[in-house]
Amino acid sequence: FHIVHSAFNIPVKDQEGRATCAAFTGVRAIETILAQNNEERDLSEEYFYWASKPECQKNACTKKGSWVTRGYDYSRNRPVVDIPVEKT
Repeated sequence: FHIVHSAFNIPVKDQEGRATCAAFTGVRAIETILAQNNEERDLSEEYFYWASKPECQKNACTKKGSWVTRGYDYSRNRPVVDIPVEKT
């Protein structure tokens, strides 16, 4: 068991009543990996949620929830790093 101390520098966020737990978890995992490599970034859960729902990127959809692997795959297959920071 290893605690990455700098991972606690970015506050844990509240998804409130939205079905976005996979996006929040996926982004937190990436932020922790970045912290292990001395990079502090507060990444956008909203963007990752959008990236994890390809069927909703061009048309509005009502299907709740998302899949972490879809968000990772979408981001990994981009020509450049694409998950923006939260304030962007």
